[in-house]
Order: sequence, then C-alpha cells, then structure tokens
Amino acid sequence: MLRQHKVILNKNEDLAIVAERAAYQRTTLTTYFAYNAQHADGRNVVYADFPVNHVWKIREKVWSVRQQGEKTIGRMYFVQLATTERFFLHLLLIIVLGVTSFEHLRVVDDTEHPMFQDACGALGLLLDNAKWDTCMREACIDQDAKRLRNLFCDFSYYALL
Repeated sequence: MLRQHKVILNKNEDLAIVAERAAYQRTTLTTYFAYNAQHADGRNVVYADFPVNHVWKIREKVWSVRQQGEKTIGRMYFVQLATTERFFLHLLLIIVLGVTSFEHLRVVDDTEHPMFQDACGALGLLLDNAKWDTCMREACIDQDAKRLRNLFCDFSYYALL
C-alpha cells in the first residue's frame, strides 16, 4: 500500500539514503499503475488479468507487452480479511479497470474516499455477501483446511460488528 513497502536497511546505513531508496522502490503493483498512466492498452483490464498480455521483467522491474503467443494467468497473494484496508485494496484491484494510482482506486463517482473500505462501500460492494464470497473462493484455491477454518472464524467475527 502507499508508503508501506518493506525496506531493508543495514546497521550503519544513513536513514536519508534508506528513505530515498524506499521512495523509488518499484513493485509489480506500482509499475502497473505507472504503465497504465503512460499506455492505454492496459486500461481495459484489472490488475490480476494484466499478465495475460504483459510480462514482468524482473531485472528492469517494468511491465512490457507480451511478445510471444503464450498466455499466462496472473496471481495475486491471498489477503486475510483481518488486514482490513489491505483486504479492501485487494478487492478493488480485482474489479477496477486500468488503475493508475492508489488514489485512483479510492475515487468513485468523482469523489476520492479516504479509505479503500469507503470506496468499496461507495461501489456497493459491502451491501451483500459479495466480499465474503470473493474472499472464500480465492482462499479455496490455495489455502489449507486450517486457514479456511480461521477465515470462517474471521467472517463470523466481522459479521457481528
């Protein structure tokens, strides 16, 4: 999430240098934003589907148009509901097309919402059980039985709030 990248620092390293390096850290998500800001061809897909027609170049840390005919499936990390804002960020990334920034994700009907959860609410994603269904379907793909039970407990807890 915005300004929440993991940063590795050495014991004797100057904190100003560490902060500067963190500010320019590029991830698959932040470069997806940058790509969409500069190119129109990625604006009609959601983040998880972006790798179908684009390839992540690890060394350069950039996305480029896939040249070979091979198709691939994008994979997003599973996000626990207990990490509320991260969960709602994940939810927005699987439904909002052509995102260009974290701020873009929070804009609904020309109103920028302060939190991802608020944006999900404005999109009507919190009116029914869609968030629970989406989360459980994704978890069933690659989580073990213990994690699924824990997730069900999370659902039960949040349903009471």
